[in-house]
Amino acid sequence: MLILESAIEFRKRHFSIFASSIFLGIFSSVSALALAITSYFVTADTDLGLKIAFAGLMVTTLIQTISGFNILCGRPRYVFGIALLFYFHLLVSVFAIAYNPPPGLYFFALTTSLAGLFCVNSKRYRAMLRAAEKIRLEKSVEPQRQTQPNPSPIARRKRPLWPNNSESGVITPLTAAIAALPSWS
Repeated sequence: MLILESAIEFRKRHFSIFASSIFLGIFSSVSALALAITSYFVTADTDLGLKIAFAGLMVTTLIQTISGFNILCGRPRYVFGIALLFYFHLLVSVFAIAYNPPPGLYFFALTTSLAGLFCVNSKRYRAMLRAAEKIRLEKSVEPQRQTQPNPSPIARRKRPLWPNNSESGVITPLTAAIAALPSWS
């Protein structure tokens, strides 16, 4: 019950910072891909641009999903995937200035990437990582607290499954099946 209470407390305390990192990752991915299409792939065919955007969104979504689930499971080293994603979006955004992108999109892509890096590096996010790891370690230690081995179900049984049919005259399914067998004599 202690783990359940700590998990509920964990969600109440750290949900906002985790959700903000997820949403910043989504906005950063979309804006960096839109900026890349409008800046780097201007001369490319529209169909190719859509395929690149779809593939890019699928890859960034996969990285963010795997990293997010592993962070919630208490593995703080997976924050590297989210940070690497924000750094990649920042590089795409910074070097797009040479291609004269739309200023609003450029500013939004740059701001969301920097805000995402700030969020992942914040004190609250690091506290969330430590708390998630603590919950994972508590869950892994709890099953080892049992001191007595679990007896087998046969050893725990206090009474037989069927009453003694020789004294009570009750026909059980087992005696009915034995009576139905052909005799070999």
